[in-house]
Amino acid sequence: MKQKTFKKTAIGEIPEGWGEFSLQDLIDIKHGFAFKGEYFTDEPEEDILLTPGNFNIGGGFKANKLKYYRGEYPKEYILGPGDIIITMTDLSKNGDTLGYPARVPAINGMRYLHNQRLGLVNIKSNQIDKDFLYWLLRTRDYQRFIVNSASGSTVKHTSPTRIQEYTFVAPSPIQEQRAIAKILSDLDAKIELNRQMNKTLESIAQAIFKRWFVDFKFPDEKGKPYKSSGGKMINSELGEIPEKWGVGKINELVQVLSGFAFKSSDFVDSGQYRLVTIKNVQDGYFEGETKDGLNALPDKMPEYCKLQNGDILLSLTGNVGRVCLIAGENYILNQRVAKLSSVNKINYGFVYLLFRQNEILTMLGNLSSGTAQQNLSPIKTAEINIIIPDRVIMEQFGKIVNPMFKMILDNLNQNIFLSQIRDSLLPRLMSGKIRAIIKKV
Repeated sequence: MKQKTFKKTAIGEIPEGWGEFSLQDLIDIKHGFAFKGEYFTDEPEEDILLTPGNFNIGGGFKANKLKYYRGEYPKEYILGPGDIIITMTDLSKNGDTLGYPARVPAINGMRYLHNQRLGLVNIKSNQIDKDFLYWLLRTRDYQRFIVNSASGSTVKHTSPTRIQEYTFVAPSPIQEQRAIAKILSDLDAKIELNRQMNKTLESIAQAIFKRWFVDFKFPDEKGKPYKSSGGKMINSELGEIPEKWGVGKINELVQVLSGFAFKSSDFVDSGQYRLVTIKNVQDGYFEGETKDGLNALPDKMPEYCKLQNGDILLSLTGNVGRVCLIAGENYILNQRVAKLSSVNKINYGFVYLLFRQNEILTMLGNLSSGTAQQNLSPIKTAEINIIIPDRVIMEQFGKIVNPMFKMILDNLNQNIFLSQIRDSLLPRLMSGKIRAIIKKV
């Protein structure tokens, strides 16, 4: 990167070699199809129906809340890998994802469908690079323009016409646009690589957990699978279990610690301490974006509510039973979220994986109460009966999987750092305050 001079124009100072553009001269935006709700399903299918829920705050694709479709539809609404889509509707108060873009990923054997409330970007000019356009649509300046021009109060809407009214400055040489996009895309690629690595690591840990604690094929004294090698099994209230194992309660392995009831009157938009709510606890991942915070901690707040990197969180309201690892610093635990604190550090990975089992999730759902919204009691959660493995086996398991979770946490924290670098570079590169070096071919 290198600095270049600026020139004075009717719109202010802009970098040398840059010009003013309008999206209406560069792109068209196509509306999605109104797919029939009766064919929506949560069960995996070949066809994935994209929704505004598949967009991260700040832009980018989010694959954690996939909806599937099992009906007929016009084939022209099948999206291609790398297509840029934009959210046209947002339910949040501040329009958190309105107008932001995502790139359609490439997954073999899967089709992504262009749903209503999403716009598909078609580039009609050779004056703009596709990847540069994607990052332009992730800038704060662009999103502020979209939100300020949106219609609706409870539900915010934008339109192709409003989006196309956006004007901006950009490098006229397409090579500089590509150089800018490459810097940002390379950072994003590393973030995605870390995410995929974490998925692989957790899948491996889950497979070992199932083999040892569900199929009872943990290594015996000779290193052979216990149950299939003739290991002695005994009867228990939870069925057959290995000899020396027992049945006990969850609280023998982990403390279920409730969050604190902070006063909303003390909340500030950007405080020193960031408030973790049930919205942050997603299915297997932590959503780091927070709206409320505090500058001072209440005297009565338990010390454990000041969260540490790697703490395990459990949602107690709404979609009860969701579990994730927290990454980052200066988070505090609000009510309706619990912290799972292992009684023994060697059981850390076991506790996380235990609460990720479908059987435990079903139990937590059955324990929940409430009509409009489900609520889970930490006390009742701690009293669930589970199989308690032999201490030696637990220690062996911890020595195998805990290093995997350390790698997962390292990747999560690296992604926070990389995201901060990317988000810091984005406005500077897009404004020309930092110029990308164009590599000569």
